[in-house]
Amino acid sequence: MFHHSVRVPRLYKVAANIAKDVKEGVGSVKQLVYENKKKHPVSILKRIKALYALVATLFQKSDEIESLLKRSQFLIKEPRSNPWLIKVLIVELLWGKFIMVEESDVLTENAPLLPPHTKQAAKAMSLLLFFSFLMFSLPFGAFFAVKYLLRDYFDIDGYANTVWSVFAAVLTVNLVIFGYAYIAYHDPEYDDDGNLIEQSKKSDLNLKQD
Repeated sequence: MFHHSVRVPRLYKVAANIAKDVKEGVGSVKQLVYENKKKHPVSILKRIKALYALVATLFQKSDEIESLLKRSQFLIKEPRSNPWLIKVLIVELLWGKFIMVEESDVLTENAPLLPPHTKQAAKAMSLLLFFSFLMFSLPFGAFFAVKYLLRDYFDIDGYANTVWSVFAAVLTVNLVIFGYAYIAYHDPEYDDDGNLIEQSKKSDLNLKQD
């Protein structure tokens, strides 16, 4: 199972909880977002339009999201993940620019459409989906490629062929894991104010947490 150290912004967590409540019939999107403002954290009240856009888009694009999750088998491979949070992150990843534009009345010429936290969460989600696909496909490819290569070009068959084919598949799995771990470790992180955390400071922070 893959793990990453990206801190998910509170906006996405609140959106995930609201989406779950809507699905369970607690209330409508508009009611749970706007009429229950007192239940939202202060930081969320400043981005209430973005919150509404996230949840509304999630249900508008529900068929596409379900199809994506089904094809990637992400929730099967990551059973401990929060499915509603995953759906919210997919919405931000695929349709987030539209949400951010709708949220802001005025965008300066040099202002980014997506804040650092949003880009970081979206990138983590896309990497996780990409490496999940690699984990599912590459080992099979390596197994059969080595199997046919040894049999057709080196006349190696039987037990020896199987051993080397399995070894190639296992090696491929470890390479995929190493690749994901390397990218995740060197991925830039941002603090609560959107400032880039230097690698040395991030290492010190991890040591303190341990």
